[in-house]
Order: sequence, then structure tokens, then C-alpha cells
Amino acid sequence: MGSGAHVIHYPLRRGELVSFVGIVERGDWQVESWTEKGDVEEFLRNFAGWHEDVHTLIRALDTPFKWALMGREPASNWTEGRVTLRGDAAHPTLPFLAQGAVMAIEDGYLLARCLEASRHDPQACLQAYQDARIERTSRIVRGSADNAKRFHNPSLAHAEGVAAYVDREWSEEKVRALRMALRIQCGRSAHRAAGVANALR
Repeated sequence: MGSGAHVIHYPLRRGELVSFVGIVERGDWQVESWTEKGDVEEFLRNFAGWHEDVHTLIRALDTPFKWALMGREPASNWTEGRVTLRGDAAHPTLPFLAQGAVMAIEDGYLLARCLEASRHDPQACLQAYQDARIERTSRIVRGSADNAKRFHNPSLAHAEGVAAYVDREWSEEKVRALRMALRIQCGRSAHRAAGVANALR
């Protein structure tokens, strides 16, 4: 993590490959594509001043690709009559909370339960699905956007700022409060899903 950027890397295929993603904030992105080729030199410039381990990973790339990550405010509606959306189509989320795929799975599970419980009224079913999901998905979309600010905090540009930032953001008290909030949220989501399915029967 650093000021305006962060990197993620992890092994794939039993360690035969390494996935490397470098995220850099920029306001001049004009291309909507998943196949836009970058080059290693551009990547190295984006991470100038970063640790040599980061540069070693970048130099090992054959052809880096680049694409935009667009932050969006949560939608207030994704259901119209007998049509609804799920996953990123309903609640596009930046990948900074590791919840995007989970939300799509949860959507599918609750949608299936609603459809099973209310085959006679699909419109009511789809609206109930949205009503049950919108609070949680909106919170995740905003939480992921908040993490982008945390990961790219200007305090991370120098060692003193990093120490103060870590002490502030990852104090034992703050981590304990976050764990408690997550437990409560998981309980609410499970309760809401059960309630919607029961209400539709």
C-alpha cells in the first residue's frame, strides 16, 4: 500500500505462476477495455520509489494489461417488473473488500429462495429479493470504496506517516469493533433472508 497506489500478488497453479496486480489512481483514463496492453516501463514508472521486490515482480511480466476500475454509488433500484439484476450488474463494487463474488452468490441464493417460495407472483418475489439485499450490498459497495481511500492514503508516502496510520487504523480496539460489526451484519443478513423466504410462502 502507498500513497495513491497499492499492489496485490499471489501464487497460482501450485506456485508455477504469480498473479500481480498494481492499482494506481489516475484521472485521465479514457479506454473501456479489459485487453488494453500496457508496457513494463510504464508499470515501473507508476511504482517508482517502491520496494525493489515490487520492481522485480513488474520486470518479470511479459505483457501487462491495464483497465479502469470505476467507482459507482450504489443503485437505489435494480428491479423493474419481471426483470432484475444480480451481482456486479446490480451493485458494481471495487475489488477492495473481497466481497464481489460473495455478493453475487448471496444474490443467487436469495433469488432462488424467493422464486421457490413465490412462483405465483414473480414481480413480488423480485422486489422482495431486492428489498432484502439492497442495504447489505450498498454497505459493501461503500465499504470497498472506503478501502480504496485507506489503501491509498497520502500518509503512506513516508515511514513516519505509515507508523501513525497503522497504529490508528489497526488498533486492537478498532479491529475488535470491526469484528463485532461483521458478526452482527452476518446475523442480520441470514435473518433477513429467512424472513423474506417465509414471508413469500
